[in-house]
Amino acid sequence: MLDVSTPPRRRVEHIGNASLTLLVRHKPGLARISPDKPVATEGSGVTLSCTANPPGWPAPQYRWWRDPLDQQPGSGSPVTVLGTGPKYTIQSAHLGSEGTYHCQASNEIGQGEAASVLLEVHQPPRFLAKLQPHVTRKVNDEDFTASCGAHGKPKPSIRWLKDGREIGPGTAASGFYDISTEESESRNSVFTVQSVLKFSGPDRKQGNQLEPSDRGMYTCVFENEVKRAETTMHLRIEHEPIILNRYNKVAYDLREDAQVVCRVQAYPRPEFQWSYGSNAAALLSSSDGHYDISTTSENGDVYTSVLKVSNIRDVDYGEYTCRANNGLGTKRETIKLQPKGPPEHPQAVKATAVGHNFVTLLWEAGFDGGVQNTKYFVSYRRVAGGNGNPTDGDELASDCYSAAPPSVNADLLVTAPEGTGEAGGWQEFDCQKNNPCNVTSLQQHASYVFKVKAYNTKGHSNYSEPVPALTKVDRIPAPQRATYDTDSHSLSVYVAATCLTLDAQVEASLGIVQEVGTGREMEEWHHVESFHIQASGAAATRKEVIIPSLAGSKQHPEGGYRSSGRSLGDESYFGSELPEDEVDPDHQQITQTEPRVRVRFCLRANADTCGDYTEAEIGPSLIREAHILPTPTLIAIVVSCVVFILFVGLLFMFCRCKRHQNKKAGGKNYEMNSSK
Repeated sequence: MLDVSTPPRRRVEHIGNASLTLLVRHKPGLARISPDKPVATEGSGVTLSCTANPPGWPAPQYRWWRDPLDQQPGSGSPVTVLGTGPKYTIQSAHLGSEGTYHCQASNEIGQGEAASVLLEVHQPPRFLAKLQPHVTRKVNDEDFTASCGAHGKPKPSIRWLKDGREIGPGTAASGFYDISTEESESRNSVFTVQSVLKFSGPDRKQGNQLEPSDRGMYTCVFENEVKRAETTMHLRIEHEPIILNRYNKVAYDLREDAQVVCRVQAYPRPEFQWSYGSNAAALLSSSDGHYDISTTSENGDVYTSVLKVSNIRDVDYGEYTCRANNGLGTKRETIKLQPKGPPEHPQAVKATAVGHNFVTLLWEAGFDGGVQNTKYFVSYRRVAGGNGNPTDGDELASDCYSAAPPSVNADLLVTAPEGTGEAGGWQEFDCQKNNPCNVTSLQQHASYVFKVKAYNTKGHSNYSEPVPALTKVDRIPAPQRATYDTDSHSLSVYVAATCLTLDAQVEASLGIVQEVGTGREMEEWHHVESFHIQASGAAATRKEVIIPSLAGSKQHPEGGYRSSGRSLGDESYFGSELPEDEVDPDHQQITQTEPRVRVRFCLRANADTCGDYTEAEIGPSLIREAHILPTPTLIAIVVSCVVFILFVGLLFMFCRCKRHQNKKAGGKNYEMNSSK
């Protein structure tokens, strides 16, 4: 019999989660509007958002209202609800939209605290009066003005332009115009700006009369944070023709086609007529094509007439006259047709930029001789007056004037023509076609003169008038070495090769000064002497001076010198043995140190431009000077000694060999005599 038993039951545990939201009914808290400083542009939209913290339960409702800017506080005017909901949008803002906007949250429990923001509406500049688009006046008309006005918020700025360039105060053209501007503020902080441009100024030839150069495009520009607005006027000036030719010559070779150009400014349009030589008959475009005349215009009042002469012959060379007439006057310009040749010399050379080792030159090119690709060379040399003082140049070493920089090609050195009276030493710099040209490898703080000449395939021009320039200072050298002899009170300063005219400034130390209370220490240095350093050119030099102030006097901390009867080498010169009136015992204590002297170089023309200090070695200087000779001198001495020793050795060997030969010759003679 099969016994079937009930299987054991399993115990199963189930775990579940549940959440419960507990809502506490309460009224909303303080409202907040964003953005907190709203600004709208006239004609554009703006949206304000409102929230409350805490938001309240049940969910709150929001309402919006505003106080106009012109509403008086406490007026008690009824509140007009502008809208409900967390956002309020103004589709198209205008100046009337400005005001204080309020938002408040509320539910059935109660109302929260309201928030408010001030909405500003900005207005772009709007013209009240524009410029006339086209204006024509005659030359020499007086008291001509142009005016424009606009309003906007914030206050718009006003600028005047001519052909795109500003002509207001502080500009290059300010002397030709007078600008007056009036401002006023109206309701809603809107500003009205009125501006008048007067064609008068100290740079005008006739004070307040119109000139031909006044023609152009004038622009009145108003601008604020919102937008820029402008109005323009095209001003034409009626005047007789004005010749604009830069050169009164052209150059072509035989059998070439020449173009004789006549360029004028005039309004109204002029008529051109060409003639040759003394023949007053007008040249006309010929059927054989030898002459051809054409006229073009640019910028409305500039006209160019071109006389083309084909297949030039000898008889075509000469003077051609261009006659321009527009009813207000007639102008004639004679233009010479000549064979190609060397260029003319540059004019109005000036230095536009100066550094410590370069000068940038700019000039007006002369007529190119009819040949393109003109090149330029700058000749220059150093002259006296390196420190801006004509007498300073006499102290410069002679090689400071003519020493060529390492980068200058010796083959390019220029020799002054005979009879010119110019000294040698001119160097030439190849500018290629560059104008302006940057002349480099110059010496610092040196006076140079520059002159320019032009080259082409036909030859070269004469030099331009020379122009001076003074290079700047890069770095003042420090003394190579300095020694002070306490016995003779002699200071020796070793100067490296330099072309600067310098002064040496000597300072002595009074010791270590310690501030009572703070413990801070500093060394007291005081000026004791200054003396001149003569420019040495290409060689190093030594300057030795006796400094009386170090021999028997010392400097008072408050300035000047006081006689103490002690020298720098005396122990009593420094330290606690200074007289009490030179030390403030309540604030300073001076600790005695070994005597110290230092030297630095400064420009004689500018004592504030100085180099680094070099501290002097204290003690007798005779031995020291013996072994601090310049390196070239030491090398020369060593080489001379070696050569002398070799010479003595060779002479000794020669004499010894000679004696040996004489002994042998004497022995042979003796043997021969014996055999006889």
